[in-house]
Amino acid sequence: MLKWKRRTGSTSLVYFMLILITLTTVASATTVQAATYQYFFRVDILSQSDIPTKHIANLIAQELNRIRIDSIISSQTTGVFAAELVSRNFDIVFSEFKWPNLDVDPSIYFSESSSGNYWGLDDEMAGGALNEELIREGLIETNLAERVNIYHQWQENLVNELLPVIPCYSTVETYVSWDTLAGWDHEDGIIASLPYMEWSAKHSSHQNDSAFVDYLEEWDILNPLFVEDNFVISLIAEPLFRVDYNNNPVPVLATGWEYSENDTVLTIYLRENVLWQPDKDNIFTSEYFGADDVLFSILAYQELSTMGTYFDWIESVEKINDTAVKITIDGDKDTADNQPYASALISLNNLILPEHYLNASVVNGLPDTSKPEWTDYSLLGMGTGMYYFVPGQFLEGVQAILYSNDDWWGSTPSGYNEDLDMKQYTFRIQSSLNTIQLLFQGGTLDIYKDYRETDTDFDVSPYLKKTRNSFDMTYIGFNLKSTSCPELGDQTLTEDGTMSKGLAVRKAIAHLLNKNDLDDKLEIEIEITESPLSTRFGSYIKSDLTIYETDIDKAKYYMLKAGFDPETIPAPGFTSISTIMSIFILTVIVSIYSNKKIKKQS
Repeated sequence: MLKWKRRTGSTSLVYFMLILITLTTVASATTVQAATYQYFFRVDILSQSDIPTKHIANLIAQELNRIRIDSIISSQTTGVFAAELVSRNFDIVFSEFKWPNLDVDPSIYFSESSSGNYWGLDDEMAGGALNEELIREGLIETNLAERVNIYHQWQENLVNELLPVIPCYSTVETYVSWDTLAGWDHEDGIIASLPYMEWSAKHSSHQNDSAFVDYLEEWDILNPLFVEDNFVISLIAEPLFRVDYNNNPVPVLATGWEYSENDTVLTIYLRENVLWQPDKDNIFTSEYFGADDVLFSILAYQELSTMGTYFDWIESVEKINDTAVKITIDGDKDTADNQPYASALISLNNLILPEHYLNASVVNGLPDTSKPEWTDYSLLGMGTGMYYFVPGQFLEGVQAILYSNDDWWGSTPSGYNEDLDMKQYTFRIQSSLNTIQLLFQGGTLDIYKDYRETDTDFDVSPYLKKTRNSFDMTYIGFNLKSTSCPELGDQTLTEDGTMSKGLAVRKAIAHLLNKNDLDDKLEIEIEITESPLSTRFGSYIKSDLTIYETDIDKAKYYMLKAGFDPETIPAPGFTSISTIMSIFILTVIVSIYSNKKIKKQS
């Protein structure tokens, strides 16, 4: 009996293990094959390769899984990312987008014919024709209240009827200096503040109370026609108008303006007795700014600049006299009559070029840029502004020093009537963030422009921290022309006919994402927004815009509306065939075990 019982225990253990294995097989059957049926479709997510952005791309992928959308993430370096974006080699993209100008006009990213229309918007889509119409109206409407209303309508149509992007946030620019710095207005910027900036006392390791020490990642040429970032050049050269924090034009080399009755002719009056800085050979030492410089600069930006399209709204520009020019405007060349251009004054913020120096030789009506004057201008710069550059004070990869211009018009009673206290503006060439922090903390630098939320030591004295909202926007964008994932841009109407199926899918995705989660992944300060426009644009932002609050039930509702029901998908790793086969095996094992037990008992 004892021998038989030991055999039974051993056999029972074998049967038990077989049953356990079978049950485990039922629970885990076809896990490897899950990808072939678990998801409705797959998207390619494009992002840049920095760590915070990659984390956000992963977050987006995880959220998409909740409504059975599979994803592949492609994190690329800046150059490759830009190429993929332009060629629309993505289904979903996450990125910051630089606002190209200081005006609210969104055409660069959201007009069908624009080079920045990465999403594939066109006027044949539902809401597409209205999008184009409202963008056009916004460009030519000069009445502020009417223009604000137009952009309110545009935002609602874009977000509710098209949804090519999910607006995420605008960037907050946080700079830190020392609390002994007076006169610095971060909202208007350093350039506008310099006439009023001074040190009330020396700070740590501060050697020169008539100097300001900034930093750059690398030194570039000083020709604004061929440089994207004009900050350094803006210390040397000046525009007709600059734009204040509230997007109002402020005259610089202009003194005033007036429009014709129909707003298609703009007369600009120019500042007198403004002396150009001399050239390096001191050949041109007494040249004054005037109308010829304005005409030459407009032509050069239109025909020579590689940084974008400028002044396409200017039909012609004429010299009235040395201190006045007349600009004929056509904001819409598709109409028979000339149309106004709402942001004309704001658009005249380009730095003015020295006609007397650069226009010495002309080929086919354009200045000959191969002449040595153009090379010297690119290396040294030349302007009417606060500072000038001395090549002997440039040390490759180390620093560059600019000196105050004693003949600057802004120091006179007819200008700002302010002497520059910062007689020297120095740039340290430095790309290492850790080194920049150490140099600033040690007092070698007077400003820190790469603030991160972890830099809490800079929030208190002896530091002076200031913030402002930028114009730049971060979006999650959709490729509405994708061939690898046509579901995102499907123009077929939903069963109830209320929207396209692609729009329903995009709305589902919009309801998935909690934008506060994005903030947790970033080291910079941001301002979350529901509008495709930066909060910097103030009254242009529609306060009651359609929003997509985080709601998984609404996400599922829109997926169902598009014809995809998340509830109909079998649980991952479980199919009816595997279930039937596993139950059959289990039945056979139990039957065999029962029969053997009966025989033994007999």
